[in-house]
Formats: sequence, C-alpha cells, structure tokens
Amino acid sequence: MKLLVSCKDLSEARLLAKYDIDIIDIKNPSEGSLGANYPWIIEEIRKEIKLKEISATIGDLDFKPGSYSLAACCLKLIGVDYIKAGLLVKREHAEIMAKNLRKATDGKRLVLASYADYKNISSVSPIDLINICYKYEVDGIMIDTFNKRGKCLFDFLSLEYLKEFVKRAKDCNLIVAIAGKLRMEHLELIKNLEPDVVGFRSAVCDTREGNISEEKLKILVEMFKSL
Repeated sequence: MKLLVSCKDLSEARLLAKYDIDIIDIKNPSEGSLGANYPWIIEEIRKEIKLKEISATIGDLDFKPGSYSLAACCLKLIGVDYIKAGLLVKREHAEIMAKNLRKATDGKRLVLASYADYKNISSVSPIDLINICYKYEVDGIMIDTFNKRGKCLFDFLSLEYLKEFVKRAKDCNLIVAIAGKLRMEHLELIKNLEPDVVGFRSAVCDTREGNISEEKLKILVEMFKSL
C-alpha cells in the first residue's frame, strides 16, 4: 500500500517531503472534500518537490464537462503524476464526465472518486463507478466522503461493501484508493482491505482546514509503515 497525505500549500508539502510518504496530494480543504487548489500553488510544489509522486484534484464536480476538462488539462500541463476528480453527479452524467476527463488527461494517470455517502447526495455509487472507469480506460478509482462533519468512510459503508469494491476494482486493473476522514485506529481495517493507496489529512491536522501537525504526521507514518 502507498501512503498519501494531502497538503494545502508549499510549506506543508515541504514538511511531507521530509517523511516516508509515497504520494503528496494537493488540494484545498476550504473548497470541499476534493477541493481544487490554485494552479500556481500546484506548480510551485511540483517544481520544488521532484523526488515524490504528486497528485492534485480538480474538485467535487457537478455536471460541467467542458469546464472541468479544461481544469484537468491544466493539471496535465503542470505535470502532476495523478489527476483526481470527485464525481458529484448521477451515473449517466458520470459516464460523460469520465469520457471527457480521460480525453483531457491523456498520457497522465486519471483517478475518479465517488463518495461513501453517495446515497445522501444522490451521486454515482462506488460500485457503479468501477464499470465506468473500466469502460473509459481511467487509471484509478477512489472512495472519499463528501460530508466531512464527523463521520468517516466506515460509518457509511460496511466492510463487506468495501471488500467487494476493492476486489471488483482490482479485477478491472484499476488503482484502488480509499480515504474519508480516516483515523490511525482504522489502520488494521485498512490493511485487511488491501487497497493500493490510502489517503489521510484530518488525522494529521488539529482541524480539517488547519495546518498539519508534524507530531501527528510522525506517528501516522511510523504506524503505517509498520503494517
């Protein structure tokens, strides 16, 4: 499993680069679960940090395939390793979004995210998104939580559902990532699910939109790498 930790600016990225973190993710928590950051912030992180894989998100996306294809193309030009997008749309619109985002990111790894609380927000389910990703040759699939107020991934989806999700996605040769207000006490559950990538932010921050705590970060890295 790879460890992904999200940062919001260059100073946090520099801190993450000091530790044994596989993927430094760039997002803007003030704009949502997969809130998009500014291109100049992403670019300065990409230019300075060359020895880590970098991912960045284009946001929690409603049905605007043209606008978001343009944003995805911007990330492709900046040169991040993974381009992520949350699909805040129903299944039929998710297909159109996936088709156009794949075209916009051709040559880069594209990861599409669905939400563990998809029933509450009437968006495409994680299981349904697997088939869409396979159809349009998307590289990876992710589950996150849209609502970050208190509940985590495991509050919305059962272990049985998550195991089936991981199995089906791997059968389709997709990179499988999970996130969603995960905490350090979830690490054994996560290990048993065997995803390819596990994402954290709130577990290493005092508040979601606050700064990363180096003390918490050290603990997470040590615990994760000992699994």
